[in-house]
Amino acid sequence: MKRTTKPKRNPREALLTQIARTLFTGRLLGQQYGGDRNLYDALGYPEVLGYEDYDTQYSRQDIAGAIVNRPAETTWKGGVMVSGPEGTDGEMSKTWKKLWKDLKLKNKFTRIDKLATLGRFAVLYLGFNDSVGESIDLESEVSGKPSILYVTPFSEEMVTISEWETNPGNPRCGLPRIYTLSRIDDAGQNTQVFRVHHSRVLHITGETLESEVYGIPYLQRVFNRLMDLEKLTGGSAEMFWRGARPGMTGNVNPDWEAPDNLKDVLNDQMNEYDHGLRRILINQGVDMKSMETQISDPTSHVKVQIDMISAYTGIPARILLGSERGELASSQDRDTWVEFINTRRGEFAEPQIIIPFIEKLMSLGILPDTEEYSVEWEDLADVSEEYRAKVGLVYTQALSAYGNSTAAAEIIPPEEFMKFILNLPESTIEAIIAAREKYLKEMEAQEEEERQLIEEGLLPNPNQPQEEQEQEETEITEE
Repeated sequence: MKRTTKPKRNPREALLTQIARTLFTGRLLGQQYGGDRNLYDALGYPEVLGYEDYDTQYSRQDIAGAIVNRPAETTWKGGVMVSGPEGTDGEMSKTWKKLWKDLKLKNKFTRIDKLATLGRFAVLYLGFNDSVGESIDLESEVSGKPSILYVTPFSEEMVTISEWETNPGNPRCGLPRIYTLSRIDDAGQNTQVFRVHHSRVLHITGETLESEVYGIPYLQRVFNRLMDLEKLTGGSAEMFWRGARPGMTGNVNPDWEAPDNLKDVLNDQMNEYDHGLRRILINQGVDMKSMETQISDPTSHVKVQIDMISAYTGIPARILLGSERGELASSQDRDTWVEFINTRRGEFAEPQIIIPFIEKLMSLGILPDTEEYSVEWEDLADVSEEYRAKVGLVYTQALSAYGNSTAAAEIIPPEEFMKFILNLPESTIEAIIAAREKYLKEMEAQEEEERQLIEEGLLPNPNQPQEEQEQEETEITEE
């Protein structure tokens, strides 16, 4: 059978196709009854979203900020340790600690995390010492053994993919080759624009489907819910503003002749009533009555929106609202949140940020080049004691079952059991092994000391019959 292969599209053509698909999909959003009803148009939802929409929502709305900030900030809470085969005292660990401190990697990784999930992608520019000076060509690939001086996060808004790799024989075919980065000073006056080779940046995306370059912004699927929250919270404030003091009505006696200055007198009294301490209105021929207060509690409506946002993002509602501490957050919420962050560390932060950063520095000789290394995260500081107790119980039960099985160690050695079954970090396994060896040595020393004391007759021999022990003790006493 003759096989036919679909010709590979040019990256530019693929990008234009993606844009056209996005615009076409935007026109279909909210269409019902053959196009007679457009929910998006009726409810005021934008059909096509861009980075500016997400950035504006993130900058101005509290919940939008929490959706992006809380996962990123909790993910990078504490520190990240990278160790080679030598363990925490090896060259890899020592070099990583220095880079972590000197480059302020915790701050930079947290920022690039937020930017990558806020937009379709973000890049982390790596400043090497070969790029110091005007004569350096940043469009050339990094080579040699440079030193890294700094790292700088750039959002999608400040990055343009200028050239793509189109060579089918290149492993990077279809990926960016040259980036154009824009940098604006803090005063917002001077803009620096420079083109850089892909080897000088880390390209980071959030959730991806077809594209390896453009991800799905974190706020995209909840954007309508965020707009609904604005309507509910803003509308409730406006409702209170208007409904708590709905106004007054005046019934005029039909037989009463109003004096010429009535309008001015009533205006003065109403102004004093609204803005001063007057609570009595004196007038003739006009019966003033306060209108009924019309205020509705929006709590249940807001909860629906928060629950839907929580369902997509995976952030428990109480933690999304900032009540993760104290009695308001249940232990189940905290456990769910810890599990969510640990999963995010393993499936996003490591493969998208840490590992590419390590591999890049190892290829340039900045970090020791080794085939085996481990990435270890610090435990979350807000893990509850109840959660720790549950984890400890599970480990204890697993170890008890393993230790009581005579054939278990023959199938899986203890070190491999701790690594692959209990999924313990390398440093923890090393610490356990070291503690076990220390304990065994102490036990051997103690047994040797007891044996010598027994030989000298200073301690009873536990293996000697009781009658012989009593006879020896009697003889020693008589002597």
